[in-house]
Amino acid sequence: GDPTPVTLKKTTRIGTFLKSLDLYSGLGSTNDAAPWGTSVLMVALISLLFLFLWTLLLICNQTVQVDFITVDWA
Repeated sequence: GDPTPVTLKKTTRIGTFLKSLDLYSGLGSTNDAAPWGTSVLMVALISLLFLFLWTLLLICNQTVQVDFITVDWA
């Protein structure tokens, strides 16, 4: 039963991190607005991450296409 406490510690660390995000977004606003702010923040972060991954994927596709074109012409 050694590996299970490690995963529990990791999940609790993620939970405390999310709670700290709740506290940071709740600063200067009411408690009702805190979860809404964190949800908007998380959506913004996730959308930025997806945009970053999408641009990386497009760049990789372009380089692969160029490689295929050079191979065909060679």
